[in-house]
Amino acid sequence: MLNVTVLRKQADAANTPVHAAVAGTAKNLTGQIREIEFREIDESSDAIYYIGELSVRNMETFDFTLEVTPEASDEAYTVKFRQQFYTE
Repeated sequence: MLNVTVLRKQADAANTPVHAAVAGTAKNLTGQIREIEFREIDESSDAIYYIGELSVRNMETFDFTLEVTPEASDEAYTVKFRQQFYTE
């Protein structure tokens, strides 16, 4: 499970959660690519987050690429990271 939260920086207060378009892929070390579909969870103004699911095997490593476009923004942000999973 992948959990993504998008926050808007506020100069005078705590960061505020915002709606966003979130898309992503996961590529394993053999080059197989899987699309990740995200669903939005909106808990009013307290929290907005996006959940994506991906099945993994023990010691499998994925390179993730996420494209995030916050609501009311023309700019998309790319987030990349690698994660190895342990299931046993």
